[in-house]
Amino acid sequence: GPQFLATFQFKLYFAANALQTQLNGSVGGLVRWLDHALCDRGHITGEFSLYRPAASPIAAKATLHFATFPFQEGWPALDNMDANVWFDGTSVKIKAERATITGVPTTDLAAEITDFAKPVLHIHGAAFTEMPNGVNFLAKSPLKMTVGRSLSSLDLTGKLHLDLTLDIPLGDAKAVTKVGGKIFLADNGVGVIHWGIEVNKLAGEFDFSESGVKADNLTAEVFSY
Repeated sequence: GPQFLATFQFKLYFAANALQTQLNGSVGGLVRWLDHALCDRGHITGEFSLYRPAASPIAAKATLHFATFPFQEGWPALDNMDANVWFDGTSVKIKAERATITGVPTTDLAAEITDFAKPVLHIHGAAFTEMPNGVNFLAKSPLKMTVGRSLSSLDLTGKLHLDLTLDIPLGDAKAVTKVGGKIFLADNGVGVIHWGIEVNKLAGEFDFSESGVKADNLTAEVFSY
């Protein structure tokens, strides 16, 4: 069926590229990631085709449905993802038409490895959801130690707009994933659990990274002032 065909051809294509390009030791991490995220467990269905652009090595494109897309250990997987995928001899691009993460729909979701010789997975996506759903995502990710910890003592209400960028090195198991993100707030409510204080009309943004979080120019209404 199409599921078996897609999985078989993906593995064949990646293996051929690994042998053909004769990359350095970083290719091992790349191939393991491709096999785990794109090929393993038979969770992919869709269509796959090969083509040869002018003056370029053979390339591949696919329109796929991922029941689950485990893009990196320690992060929640993307679920029910419909995506267009493009490969050439040195790179891979994924553009999602739809996906969810911890049950929250994502927008503007894309992933890319621009150079197989120095494989770094670049992911960007956004989500607009209720505050408790956003906090739940943070608690299930490595961000629980930074921005998640900052928000854990707060009772948050209202909408949350999250914008997230990840740069995940695939060739070095000891390399640190770089995180860049923003949380946009507008007319949110916040209860400071341990102090019994309620804040209304909170607006502004949090900026966060793999190492910390900061919030500048936040405005709010306290005690109706």
